[in-house]
Amino acid sequence: MCGISIRQRRSEEILHCKRNVLRLFLSAEPRFTRLAIAGPGSVRQAGGMLISSDRRWCRAALGAGLLLVASACSSGFDPTLWREADPSTRQRAEMVDDLMRAHPLIGLDRAEVTTLLGPPNQTDKWPDWQMVYVLGPERGFLGIDREWLLLRLDGSGVVIEHRIETD
Repeated sequence: MCGISIRQRRSEEILHCKRNVLRLFLSAEPRFTRLAIAGPGSVRQAGGMLISSDRRWCRAALGAGLLLVASACSSGFDPTLWREADPSTRQRAEMVDDLMRAHPLIGLDRAEVTTLLGPPNQTDKWPDWQMVYVLGPERGFLGIDREWLLLRLDGSGVVIEHRIETD
């Protein structure tokens, strides 16, 4: 037998495809619309580039891309940074999703919330909510309005509901 084995050829094709998919992720030009994937484990020419439909690789590439996007868009919650954050910045807005995941607020009493987040901001915008925290300019393309974290307490001072609102 001369030449390369089928297994070696297949490995080289997949490696070439992985490089092309990585190039797609890193390129500024949106070319995802030109992807043409045949069947599972197949390799096909798409938009002048070889693309593999190896499901494991596609899942890994997609997962890596999503992690990069998520890490660029979100900051982990840090109680000290939260308490010291300037209300005119998006520092709190970038931490609030992680706050909700890492520290469920429902069931905490007023003192526990104040220990975690600091004293609430004074405002008369939401009179039905007992604790209100400014998150800063709203997240998104045009941060014109402000986002707020609203906490409703029951008669004994325990958080029973929370909501993020924009004014």
